[in-house]
Amino acid sequence: MRSFSCRDQFIGLAFGQLTHRESLRDIVACLNAHKFKHYQLRLRGDVACSTFAEANEKRDWRIYADLAQI
Repeated sequence: MRSFSCRDQFIGLAFGQLTHRESLRDIVACLNAHKFKHYQLRLRGDVACSTFAEANEKRDWRIYADLAQI
C-alpha cells in the first residue's frame, strides 16, 4: 500500500463511479485491462485488488468527502 497513493485510490474510485462498475474487483479488472491508459491517468503500475481493498479499509473516507465539498 506504500506505493498506492491517495491520488491513485481517488482516480480508481472515480473511474469506477464514472464507468458504473459494480464492485472493487470489477474496477481493478477494468483498470488492468487498459494498462496503456495508466500513463494518461498517471497511475503507477498495476492495481491489485488486495492493495485497493487495504487502502479503502485503512484510509479515512473524510479525505474524499472534503475534496468533494471543494
